Amino acid sequence: MVKKLKSGYTTGSTAAAAAKIAVKTLFTGTRVDSINIDTPKGIELTIKANYTTPDGTESYVIKNFSDDPDVTRGIKIYAKAKEISELLDMGIDGIMTDSPELLKNEVAKKGISI
Repeated sequence: MVKKLKSGYTTGSTAAAAAKIAVKTLFTGTRVDSINIDTPKGIELTIKANYTTPDGTESYVIKNFSDDPDVTRGIKIYAKAKEISELLDMGIDGIMTDSPELLKNEVAKKGISI
């Protein structure tokens, strides 16, 4: 008998959910318990929201893991949303940031594939 493996969320889906939670909270002023995102394969995920600030504009999602061993199992992926009044530097390869020093960080560059 073949055991069906448990599937989990990708790191990208987890990060997208955290960002969507923070942005939605910023623009609506209302916290949500969970958020729905669609994966590139068209699968709709409902992911639990967690907050680190009273206004909810900083959020995190705990990565749901699968049976596949992965160093990102159970990690918290954080996102922060804030309004800005001016256009930001596009940086490298169209990555927008208000922290240009981030693009010089070797660990960050590997994580965002630049």
